[in-house]
Amino acid sequence: MAKVTERYFDLIGSELDATRLKKLVRKDGRKIIRPIFLAKTSNVTPNEFKKIPQEFRCDYEWDSYTRTYYTDGTDVWAKEWRKHSPYWRNPNHPYYVKTSVTGSEIACAYEGSELQKKALALFYDGQTGSTFRSYAETVAKKQGLDMMRDDGSSDVFFAGHCEEASMRIRLEQAWKKRHPEDDVEVISDTGMYTSGYMNPDGSRKYAFAIINPDDAIKINGVVGIVEYKTCNFGSEKMQLWKNDIVPFEYYLQVAYYMAIKNVPYAVICVKFGISEEDFKYFVIHRDFDVEDEILKMAEELCKDVESGVEPSLDRGKAELLLQYYKKRFGSLKVKERNVLLDTSYIFDAEELIELHEKLESAKQAEKQYKSDIKEKTLAIAKAADGASTAYIPYGKTGKYVQVSLRSSVRKSSLVDVDKVYEKYPDLYERYVERNFNAAAFIKENPQLLEECKKDELVYSESTSDGVKMVEQGYVDKIFRNKEEGKNGKSKKK
Repeated sequence: MAKVTERYFDLIGSELDATRLKKLVRKDGRKIIRPIFLAKTSNVTPNEFKKIPQEFRCDYEWDSYTRTYYTDGTDVWAKEWRKHSPYWRNPNHPYYVKTSVTGSEIACAYEGSELQKKALALFYDGQTGSTFRSYAETVAKKQGLDMMRDDGSSDVFFAGHCEEASMRIRLEQAWKKRHPEDDVEVISDTGMYTSGYMNPDGSRKYAFAIINPDDAIKINGVVGIVEYKTCNFGSEKMQLWKNDIVPFEYYLQVAYYMAIKNVPYAVICVKFGISEEDFKYFVIHRDFDVEDEILKMAEELCKDVESGVEPSLDRGKAELLLQYYKKRFGSLKVKERNVLLDTSYIFDAEELIELHEKLESAKQAEKQYKSDIKEKTLAIAKAADGASTAYIPYGKTGKYVQVSLRSSVRKSSLVDVDKVYEKYPDLYERYVERNFNAAAFIKENPQLLEECKKDELVYSESTSDGVKMVEQGYVDKIFRNKEEGKNGKSKKK
């Protein structure tokens, strides 16, 4: 499991810190800065449709099931609205956006950014920016560079969009269940917004921003935003979600939304199944320091797009850069299986021979080290009698050697079949097919394990995961807590 930092716990969790909310909204003097509403992208009623500006009314489609108009998910929404706003046909309109930065694009700008270098938002081990697209590909697509193939993201969007209605209901239900004293309401907000911040000269600040949050939420009178996510089964993100960690690229997205919408908190929900345990929500509090760096990332992205210079491949993860290269130029194909090169490559070839020999030697050494570790662990594992960690006093130093143990011994191998036959012949007959089913015996009769355990357990498959020196105070604390836990249980009894 990835280790989570204190900063993460301070910003992300299941509880809303009402005492901080008033401080997490930006103001112009005493006036709260409001975002600029551009248009609703779905759930547009016939009466609302009549009030939509004529110039982009034709971009909407009719949903005969909900009896409303929508544009999100359509080609014009993806190719024009998200790039230039609903006023994409009129570059002279004050709300026309020359180069936009959307919420999903923010994470693409993280790798190589100042935010990453400063480690200002270091939340958990192994965090990265976008796992979908590199910075170079994002810039190239926004510059209009030709791609030999697309990424098919519309299918992913549609699949996630279909789940939003059910998550909306589950969020409100889950919040009321956990906080029955709260007044909570999930509010349908399908609006597309841009920045309402102003520069001293009267021009709009962060005019590149186009955001389309999934919903709004009002908790005890304070409004925040809601973002819904789905997750592929077995993916890396699923492991993070299950361990109560919000994938960092989604944090960047909602942090950007909070900045532009100017709200103090967001709630992000995830669904990876249909049971109650397969739905989670997280409250994310706003952080101005991180937000300022995110807005700088967005400004840098715009600058690189408008420079017209083809993006370099000097930032981002190698696998995403390779993905971009394949989309741009096609798959890497080797014309010939064999090729004869000239002698200018001989020095590289000699170094490769040496490196491969060293690698093979290291592999052999690793095998030997593992064998030695296994051998040296045997006595400790036997004495530990199934414990996962052992502590050994290190002379008179006051320190202890902490040994982490790992065993591949199955529980079923602990059972002495002869003892079961001797003491419980009826049970023995129940678990004998061709051989005695020790696993089923333990599962159904756990109380008999100690009585029927082998006298001499085998620890030959045990090994050590790691060894380190720890202070005596650390060991004392562990065993003191263990003893207090036992005493607590006995008192309850």
